[in-house]
Amino acid sequence: MTTATDPYNTNLAAEFYVLSMLHRWGADAVLTLGNKKAVDILVTRAAGRSEPRRAAKTARGALLLATRGYVEDASILARSLASLAIDLSYLSAGDHDRFLSYEATGRVARRRMAQTAGFAPLDEATTDWSDAKARSAQWQKPGAIAHRATKSGCADLYERAYRHGSSYEHSDAWSLLTFEANQAAARDVVLHLALLVIAYSLVKAYHAWSEFLGDQTPRIEQAIKDHFLDAFPRRAR
Repeated sequence: MTTATDPYNTNLAAEFYVLSMLHRWGADAVLTLGNKKAVDILVTRAAGRSEPRRAAKTARGALLLATRGYVEDASILARSLASLAIDLSYLSAGDHDRFLSYEATGRVARRRMAQTAGFAPLDEATTDWSDAKARSAQWQKPGAIAHRATKSGCADLYERAYRHGSSYEHSDAWSLLTFEANQAAARDVVLHLALLVIAYSLVKAYHAWSEFLGDQTPRIEQAIKDHFLDAFPRRAR
């Protein structure tokens, strides 16, 4: 007999929750058809293209974790999704040099992993590694993501979502309140914030990609930003 704690039903409930928020903010979002294990959220733009697949996959992973009781781990993926939304927003300006640096960072990381395993990457002989390393170092230097967030209008996403989610990546995360037996209510707060960050970051990524492709969705962007900011305490001025 199905119970209220059935993980599949809990996962579906969370996806409907995020879907309802996306519709409230004006996004064209649907649930894909399939069995319980093959239901996902799809956000489309006017021309019918889906949002970047990595964003959708990360959101899916965060929802799976959140609805199975791993709310802290879901917050880590939500933070990763926020990071992706910031980078997509930064890249949406269409500056070719930014794309080269973004790509170089991935190439350098892949090469480092390949060399650790005793292999050479497929692009070993065709890549200018001196230039790639310089670009990667610039992209990953301390404070670089905060700079990209500010330049792309994502400072609020960085301050509230990215930095908050970072707390759970550290080895001393055990000291956070959600791991204390008498602080179970705090986990509900973390869960709701994680779901909100997932929804906001998805639409932010969708908006950035649409902007890059020539579509403008300012109404959706402003509506979700206002709702997102309302969920977080405002800083004292």
